[in-house]
Amino acid sequence: MKAKKQNNKIPVIMAEVSSLRDLVRLGSTFTPQLSYLYGMKAGKGNILFLKGEKIGDSMTVYFCTVDGIKPYLLYGPHSANKEELLMVNDITKYAEDYKMYKAQVVELLDNPFSEGKKQKVLLLKTADYRPLVKRGVRVGGGERPGKVYSFVYKGKEYIGLFDFFHDENVTTFLYAEAKGCHGKGFFRYNYTTDTLAVADCFSDSQYPCVRIINLAAPFSFFKPE
Repeated sequence: MKAKKQNNKIPVIMAEVSSLRDLVRLGSTFTPQLSYLYGMKAGKGNILFLKGEKIGDSMTVYFCTVDGIKPYLLYGPHSANKEELLMVNDITKYAEDYKMYKAQVVELLDNPFSEGKKQKVLLLKTADYRPLVKRGVRVGGGERPGKVYSFVYKGKEYIGLFDFFHDENVTTFLYAEAKGCHGKGFFRYNYTTDTLAVADCFSDSQYPCVRIINLAAPFSFFKPE
């Protein structure tokens, strides 16, 4: 029975994000529609997590460590200075606040994951990170902004994204060096001047945004040398 239980687990590649804000930014619908995160005990602590991209036979799972788990998260990215984030037991009094996006936390009592096998990822370095970000603007569309991942590898900052041209056996990851972006929440794109600027909040202005999902460490497959 023990072996059968292990076989039924989901093979995953765990990727830690820099903060709870990054995780909620990744999962938010950016609409009044409720989004969902998952939580569970991990060692002596707790983690919250989200399902990510499929890489070969494994699923990427983005996670962060938290002190405790409550049923709801409130996310307000429209602040003039910084995204607001609250973990609460009840969201009734926030029901009419449409600028505070709501997330339900589903707490699991058992760990459904097993460590996935090493997967094939084709790393393709690009000359400039800006086309990668602008692709996120166009792909994102609608209410929900597109996204790119930001991380530091051997002292250098990088922006990257999983690209669409791959087959069943190899996933493609495009990346480029990008100074001064890591730790920020969004890129804002000015169509008129074709320029990008980093920001700590989601703007209500005419310029579309792309989410920056900051990772605590590079993806385990990211070994360009």
